[in-house]
Order: sequence, then structure tokens, then C-alpha cells
Amino acid sequence: MRGLIVFFILIALGGVGIHGCSSAIGGSGSTPASERVIQAEPGEIVEAMNRSLQSDGMEVVSRSDSGDYYRLSLSAAEMRQHPSYARLAEQGSLTMDAHVTRRQIELAATFESGLVAGFTIDMSPAPGGSGTLARVAPLIRGTGRDQDTALAASLNRNFARFGERVLETVADAAES
Repeated sequence: MRGLIVFFILIALGGVGIHGCSSAIGGSGSTPASERVIQAEPGEIVEAMNRSLQSDGMEVVSRSDSGDYYRLSLSAAEMRQHPSYARLAEQGSLTMDAHVTRRQIELAATFESGLVAGFTIDMSPAPGGSGTLARVAPLIRGTGRDQDTALAASLNRNFARFGERVLETVADAAES
């Protein structure tokens, strides 16, 4: 496996990979967004996220006024090499995409099957004008297949937690 970001993604997916979809049964089906006021401007948050993505092994695809794009790909065979994540390989190869702007950070894992799992961090001025209000929410797009419903629900919860950890890490880096 390449990059720390992939490690964290696989941890977020690990509840599915290790335990199957059983954790999705009886869940609320919806994970509320969490938020945090970061004592930094959006530009500082973007710089911290860009540094984090690059140090985690994601390749810069492009940089423009509309934001910075990053990508990292894993084949199903690479995921099968790790028994804990072999179940995820059933979804096919994985492409991690990140889009970072001053208003939003989006990180999404797109599987060959069409399943998309990730999170967004929306940024706006904090109430009172001190810092930036960052709100993280999971980003899940199912394949429409019935058997993927439980998987999508589990991914929703796992990526909400993962997004919160990334938000905390980026906030700490931007505030220092």
C-alpha cells in the first residue's frame, strides 16, 4: 500500500472489510455532520491540506484557480494482498481523488463497481469573524444494487469518523 492517506482510508473502510456489513444493520442510516472552528484563514487550511496530501503520497493532477486536484490509485490485487481488506477488493480497483479549494475539501474513494465513499469539509467564515467554520460530512454514492445498501451505510459512518480525524489533523496544522 502506498501513502498514509490510503492507510487511513482503509481503516475507514476496515469496519466493512473486517466485519462485513453487519455493523450497518440497525444503524440510524444517517451520520450527522460535525463542525469545528479553526483559528486560521481558509488559505492556511488549504496549504495545510495540500502539504498533508502530498506527504501522504497523493500525486498532484492539476493546480488552478478552481482548486488543486490530487489522485492515488490502487488495484484490486493490491487490496487483496491485505487479508483484512480483501472484501473491499470485490468492489474492484480504487481511485482516491482529492479536490481542495478555499471553500471545500473533498476526498473520495471511487471503486470500479461505481461505489463512491469519502467526505467533504465545507469552510465558511466563523460566527463572530474569528477563524473559519469547517463542517465535515460523509460523501457516499451507492451503486444502486441492493447488496450494496448495507455497505454504503457502513461506509457512511466510517467516513464520517475519518473525516473528523482529518479535520482535526488539518486544523492542528493550520493553527500552528
